[in-house]
Amino acid sequence: MHTSNTPLKKKLLKESKRKRMRLLGLSRKGSKRPDLALMNKDPRIIAKKIRSSNKSPNGIESRVISIIKSYKIPLKYKGKSSTFNGMKPDFVSTNGKKKVVEIFGRRFHDPRYNKTIRILQTVKGRTKALNELGYQVKILWDSDIYKLTDERIADELKRFMK
Repeated sequence: MHTSNTPLKKKLLKESKRKRMRLLGLSRKGSKRPDLALMNKDPRIIAKKIRSSNKSPNGIESRVISIIKSYKIPLKYKGKSSTFNGMKPDFVSTNGKKKVVEIFGRRFHDPRYNKTIRILQTVKGRTKALNELGYQVKILWDSDIYKLTDERIADELKRFMK
């Protein structure tokens, strides 16, 4: 059945969009595409984003895991399994030394790119908190991991683990 876009139907669609925007606390001002703002508030899209961001280990962590295995570096991937005062470091030393390796991405850990991050997600906050627990911390940025060869990453990790 063909439905035409009558002025009444358009008005009803606009009205419902305004109501949805008002319910979500969104305004039309400053938004070039309010429908995109609504789409990003859709619970199905939010759930999909959460599922994809909670994948453990992610691509970069998988690469570092393979480097650790092939170069026999005494680190173990912990991911989301172990907690240190609520923090979940990516890699923990297995040789008895209190050392932790974190992999940070700008999207989640750099306050210049993400204004809403908590202090424990920043380099200073995470390092300070883990140092207070007696751990030394090495932070690898995802952008550096993309640029460096496996050998260079392994050298950095080996130097840190000495």
